[in-house]
Amino acid sequence: ALLTEFAVHCVCDFGKWGQNCSHSCDTKCLNNTCDPVRGQCNQGCVAGYKTPYCTEVCKHGQWGLNCLNSCQNFCVNGSCHHVTGLCDINCESGYQSPNCTQVQKSTKEVLKTGSTCITIGVTLTSVAIAMIVVTAIAVFMFRRNRKLSIGSDTSVTELCPEVLSMEEAATDLSDDISP
Repeated sequence: ALLTEFAVHCVCDFGKWGQNCSHSCDTKCLNNTCDPVRGQCNQGCVAGYKTPYCTEVCKHGQWGLNCLNSCQNFCVNGSCHHVTGLCDINCESGYQSPNCTQVQKSTKEVLKTGSTCITIGVTLTSVAIAMIVVTAIAVFMFRRNRKLSIGSDTSVTELCPEVLSMEEAATDLSDDISP
């Protein structure tokens, strides 16, 4: 007599695994799916946890989906948050938070930038004032020269005919008065 053993496996409902489907897939399994026999997360883990069961956080220096990313080189001790990748402690000297990828400006550089802006502002203001003064002088000179040229080229009687009438009247009067 030959005795044969058969292993009978039931198909578990979504999110369940194990004998009689009595275990739930870990909540950190992507899409809450896992192997119905072993409980391993067959689609990977949510950010910050490592396969196969997604119960352990990424090891030191790694982060993100399935722990595939490395922490920035400029995080103190190479340590970053297992989900976000932001440096846990701080950035190395010379780099600024939150992800330590930007070079921190020194106080000297900030002051230099500020003084450059002030210098440019003063220069532009000076140029504007100089242009206004030059324009005012040019207008003044133009008007003065125009008055002078009108005075030398034109007699008063040409500009004001009334003056001519007065001169003629004065001449007539003097003729009348003379003996």
